[in-house]
Order: sequence, then C-alpha cells, then structure tokens
Amino acid sequence: MTQQQRSAFSTILAIHDLAMLVLEFQCGIYEDVYPLMLRHDVIATTCTNIIADPSNAKSHLMDFHTAFAPWYHLRSDTASSSLRRLLRCNPKLAPLLALYGVFTNTAPLLTGLLQLPQTPSLRWSSIWMDIAASAGHLRALRVLDVVTKTCPFSAMDHAAMNGHLHVVTYLHEHRREGCTESAMDYASANGHLAVV
Repeated sequence: MTQQQRSAFSTILAIHDLAMLVLEFQCGIYEDVYPLMLRHDVIATTCTNIIADPSNAKSHLMDFHTAFAPWYHLRSDTASSSLRRLLRCNPKLAPLLALYGVFTNTAPLLTGLLQLPQTPSLRWSSIWMDIAASAGHLRALRVLDVVTKTCPFSAMDHAAMNGHLHVVTYLHEHRREGCTESAMDYASANGHLAVV
C-alpha cells in the first residue's frame, strides 16, 4: 500500500459517519468499543463497590471514565445508536453506564439508556436517586425521577447535608416522601442555613 493509499484510508476513517459504516460490518466486537469491554465480574464488583460506598465512586470510575468519556463525547450526537451498539457487544455494561451517568450528572446518557430495548431489566434503583441528590446532580435526578417509583428519605437528607438547595427544592416540589429531622440537623451542622 502506498503512502497516498494509506492517507486516503486514514482520511475516510477520520470521518465519523464513514467510519461507522465501515465498522458496522465487522464481526464480533466493534473496534471502537473494544476498550470498553470489561469482564462481567469487574463490572459487577465496580457497581457493588460504588453503591456500597458512593464517596469512593470517583476512584472506582476513574479507569472507566478514561476510556468512556472520549468515546461518548465523539458520539454525543448519535448517543442512542452508539449506546445500542455498545450494549450489543456487552449488555452487562448497562448498570455501570447508568451509575456513570448518575455520578457525572449526564442526563442525555441516562435518557439514552432508558430509550434502549436492552435496558428495561436495568434496576433503576431508588439508591441512585439518593446518590444523585447527595451529589447535587439535579439533571440526573430529574431523569431518575421519571423511572423510579420511590425515593428514599435519605435523598433529601443528604442533599440538605451537602447544601444542595436546588435539589431539596426539587424533591420537595416533585416527590411526596419528604425527609427526616436529620435534614435540618445536617444542613445546620454544615452551615447550610439557606437549606434550613
């Protein structure tokens, strides 16, 4: 292959739409999603660790973020079809993608996951609402609010504790679960008087 032929091939693959057409016909795992193919036990352990201790989520998600963020950014205009392709290769990634969306406050990612036929079995847990509220991630919380039947009292408690008045206001206006007395105790102890 000459230099000119290699250059033409590289140019074609650099055009996103053309590259997707070429890659669509390969067998097995698509080359562009290969770096995101984690073993099922790694996915399960990561999700379990994040839910058990959300304060360490950043460290648990760092490696995944390094691979996923650039991939998703390049495909944000075609997120739904790109997520469909990714989950065709590894459906076990769905809960990790959802947790990533909650922790990064990426509502379009969560919305895209909700629209896919592969994700109805995804457990849209009320714990995720608690995590989003605690972090002040209102965009993610709004998406989760649509699919989650119950919201734990701790969601408003933790939002108040961390001074996220916008989240406390949203939960107060859109949910019926309310909070415990701890919400005011946490907020005042941490100096968030506007929340009290």
